Amino acid sequence: MVKSLYLRKFCKIFRGAAIILLFLLDSYFGFSQNINDNIRFDRISSENIKLEKGLSQNSVRAILQDSKKFMWFGTWDGLNRFDGYNFIIYKPNTKQSSSCLSNETINSIFEDKDGFIWIGTEKGLNKFDRKSHKFTQYRKNTNAFYGISSDTVWTITEDTKGYIWVGTQSGLNRFDKKTEKFDVFLNIPFNNNSIVNNTILSLCMDNNGYLLIGTLGGIDKFDLANWKIKHYFSKEGEGNLSSDTILNIVKSKNGNIWIGTRNGLNYLNVKTGKFSVYKNKPKDKWSLSSNIVTTILEDSKGKIWVGTIGGGLNLFDQKSGRFTNFINQTNDESSLSNNDITSIYEDANGVIWVGTSRGVNKIDLNAAKFMHYYHYADDDNSLSNNMIWGIFVDSKEQIWISTDDGINIFNPVSQKFSFIRNNKNNNNSLASNT
Repeated sequence: MVKSLYLRKFCKIFRGAAIILLFLLDSYFGFSQNINDNIRFDRISSENIKLEKGLSQNSVRAILQDSKKFMWFGTWDGLNRFDGYNFIIYKPNTKQSSSCLSNETINSIFEDKDGFIWIGTEKGLNKFDRKSHKFTQYRKNTNAFYGISSDTVWTITEDTKGYIWVGTQSGLNRFDKKTEKFDVFLNIPFNNNSIVNNTILSLCMDNNGYLLIGTLGGIDKFDLANWKIKHYFSKEGEGNLSSDTILNIVKSKNGNIWIGTRNGLNYLNVKTGKFSVYKNKPKDKWSLSSNIVTTILEDSKGKIWVGTIGGGLNLFDQKSGRFTNFINQTNDESSLSNNDITSIYEDANGVIWVGTSRGVNKIDLNAAKFMHYYHYADDDNSLSNNMIWGIFVDSKEQIWISTDDGINIFNPVSQKFSFIRNNKNNNNSLASNT
């Protein structure tokens, strides 16, 4: 009676010598409440690769894959180009000062429609020509009327007309590639049609031709057709922006906008103009791991990756509203290398690259990874038998497995098995182990 009661709960019965295969990576979420154990991070850093072949420095602040499939990494100490095997490192060169990189501290990397690589540094904007392997520098010059407004370049993008937009420490710049001139946009006190703050940390073109500008004083929505600017500020109450310190703006596939701030992750519905806010809740393990959101990626499968300071990497499931957190695990080389995330990028092959304060991490989501559970005669915490008849997940997310040697109950948190077997001396036990 007890046996039939249990077996009726199993939703699928199958025969044959089998092992339990938990295929977690394809859907990102599976039986385990912590899938950290099921995704491996391949690390690329100057510590575990010889220096002459590795990154110039471990703090990776910007990542790009160009149209030629080269990976570019911007660090505190140089620009790195990676072909999958070797690195080429670009740094300032006093002997070739005008045709080399202007500064070794890289803040942003962008490829335009013509194939030029643009690099924002602490000392100027740079354009890299891959044919000549030379850089063109654009530096602040107080004597130049159409020059760039600041040497500290934080972010770069391009509009539909081919203008390059540059966010700096002191203003927004529009660069005309034909005339080689900059138009500068600054905050003008008491002028609501000027940008709200001169420190521009993120730029994003939306689906309607608006330029979204992330600043230290809120978000500006710049209509490039009529030169009108709309402002978004943080306010108390539901549906409002959670912070005026905007660290990252990313367009989603549905046209809505993800925003990383110093006080949570925000999601802007462009039709309603309302914000949904996600924050860390200390007593909720499924909440955002840290409120300082530095970088966001919506990957080709529609999953949302969120990088934070101090809280590692988060994978957000919009349907369930749950965040799964990936952090550095001491002495685990397959875990995230560092919990300060500076950049996230997906390449053409679906590989996720994660820049941290301690190297680059690579996640190949196309490489299926399985967890295997077998019966081992000398291991009391292994499966009781390799002949599997059915699997069922209960309301507590415990996994019930019927075998040729009783019922196994697997706890995905503790990774331990408990067993229900026939006991000849107990009439209330399982009627049979098979």
